[in-house]
Amino acid sequence: MEDSVARIVVVEADDSVRDAIDNLLNDAIRFAGGALLSLEDGVDEVCIHGDDRGPGIPARFHA
Repeated sequence: MEDSVARIVVVEADDSVRDAIDNLLNDAIRFAGGALLSLEDGVDEVCIHGDDRGPGIPARFHA
């Protein structure tokens, strides 16, 4: 599989939002070989949906 790079530009977001999106993408590439991220634009919010084929978080760490 070819390495691919995604670039997302976040406008008017604080550093924590940028860091969260960056971490999602980097973890998806590192642990799952990639992911499909989609954005849902709402009136006052944007939802980020992610789908990957990685191992996930072990059940013992689930809340």
